[in-house]
Amino acid sequence: GGWRGLLLGRVPDVAAWLRRADVLVHPVRWEGFGLAVLEAMLAGVPVVASDVSSLPELVGDAGILVPPDDPSALAVAVSRVLADPAGYAEHGRERALREFSVARMADRTLAVYESAWR
Repeated sequence: GGWRGLLLGRVPDVAAWLRRADVLVHPVRWEGFGLAVLEAMLAGVPVVASDVSSLPELVGDAGILVPPDDPSALAVAVSRVLADPAGYAEHGRERALREFSVARMADRTLAVYESAWR
């Protein structure tokens, strides 16, 4: 079979679409927080993303980061992830749960406020 891509716009149940995905490819030049990447990681979908903005902190070593505007590096990274999707998927899910859970984010936010208070 051949590759088939869809541009869906807004969808009501992102998790349902992520469960159908083999990999999330996020080739951006800038990113605010990377919610789409975090949702993919939580869903156990391997991630290939640009090495920009907040994405290195978010993805860490749980996916593959590539320079922006480098289609060759992007293609190599996608091929690497597709060669071992389970390893990247599990590592990404563990990282997302450990580092970016609501409780963890609340603790970090509280720490910032406590530090500012002092």
